[in-house]
Amino acid sequence: MPSNLAIAAFVFGAILLLIAILGGRFGIFGAEVRGTASRASRAVSAVLGVALIGLAVRMSTSPDSVTPDRSDSGGAVSNRAGGSSAATSDTSPPGRLRSVSSGQEVLRGSYTLDLDTGAVGGDSSQHDLFWRLDDDNTRYLEAGNGAAFCLIGASDLDRVADGDLLTSHYEINRLNGSPNAANQIPSGTVVLVKTQLGRYAKVRIEQYGIAAPGDLPEWPKSSLLIRWVTYAKP
Repeated sequence: MPSNLAIAAFVFGAILLLIAILGGRFGIFGAEVRGTASRASRAVSAVLGVALIGLAVRMSTSPDSVTPDRSDSGGAVSNRAGGSSAATSDTSPPGRLRSVSSGQEVLRGSYTLDLDTGAVGGDSSQHDLFWRLDDDNTRYLEAGNGAAFCLIGASDLDRVADGDLLTSHYEINRLNGSPNAANQIPSGTVVLVKTQLGRYAKVRIEQYGIAAPGDLPEWPKSSLLIRWVTYAKP
C-alpha cells in the first residue's frame, strides 16, 4: 500500500503539472490557484511535477521489507522478491526407537532364542540366535533365518544408542563361543542383532558358562545368561 509521503508527492506533483498546463486560475480539492504563472514558472512546474509523480510511483511500488517464505521442501527459506535463499536443516531430534521385546533368559546348549518374541527353543524357522555346541571345546553363537550380528565387545546395554543400532554394519552370522582363548562372547559382551524380521536388538552376555537345569552331563556349565532389548523398525 502507498505510504502517506508517496501520496503527498503524487498530489503535489499533479498540482504542479496543472500549473504548467493551465498556467493558473484553477481549483482542486477545495484550493484555488488565482494567479497566472509565467512561462518560466510553468516550465519549472512541469519538471518538478513530473519528478514528484515519478518519485511517488517508485515509492508506492517498492516494498519496505521482504517477507521470507518457508517452503515445504527441506525447510528452505526463500525470498519473495527474488533475492538469495538459505536452507536450514531440521534440528529436531529423531523419535526414539520403540521397544517390542525385552527380557533375560538362560540359553542352554543347542537351544534357540527368538528376539522378536522372546521365545526360547521354539520353531527353528523363526529363531534369531542358536547356541551351538559341537563338543567340549567348540561352541558357536549363530544367527539364524537371515539374522546378522555386529560385535560390540565389553559394554552395557544402556550405552548403546538408537543411532548405534541403525548405523552399524550387520555382517557376522557366527561368533566363536568356545571355552578357550578364541572365545568372542565372554561375560559382559554386547552384540547388536538385526533380526529375521528386520528389527534391531541389543544383546548382552550377562554370564558365560553357567550351570542350568537340563545341561547335558558331558557339557556342564555350558549355558549362557542373556539379556536383550528388541526394537521395531523405524
